[in-house]
Amino acid sequence: MAQTAEEVEKTSPLQTARFIVRFGSEVLSCSTITPPSPSRAAVTYRDGRGGIWRAPGLLSDMDFSLGRALVAPRNYFWKWFADSRMNRIEKKDVTVDLTDEQGTTVFLSYTMINCFPTGVTAATFDATNAAFYVETINFAADRFDLTFVD
Repeated sequence: MAQTAEEVEKTSPLQTARFIVRFGSEVLSCSTITPPSPSRAAVTYRDGRGGIWRAPGLLSDMDFSLGRALVAPRNYFWKWFADSRMNRIEKKDVTVDLTDEQGTTVFLSYTMINCFPTGVTAATFDATNAAFYVETINFAADRFDLTFVD
């Protein structure tokens, strides 16, 4: 038997959640977020006498993306993206808060530090909607912090 959205919301063990994305003083709406997936390479050292030593190596790139983001009619994201040329970019911290449906309770917070936009995939223009969405906005970051809120 099919359930309505309200019934699923009441009976589901998983709460409905939403994202609040902040960079600088601006707030952005989006539907999906792909957080950084850091990994560290293992470095193998052979000492010449048969000994093998392993040590942690460099961290992988800290790339992340926002999906189905609403960027219009505000112009702040496009200005930031357009200004990122010739290695002159203002890096900003991007904070993503996972909240309840009302946006009042924060469950989890990602903070990507020293970010800049690296790419944009535009969505199809739709004459029935005045808002402009982009499918994906890709970012690069120096590092990130994950905070679980009690």
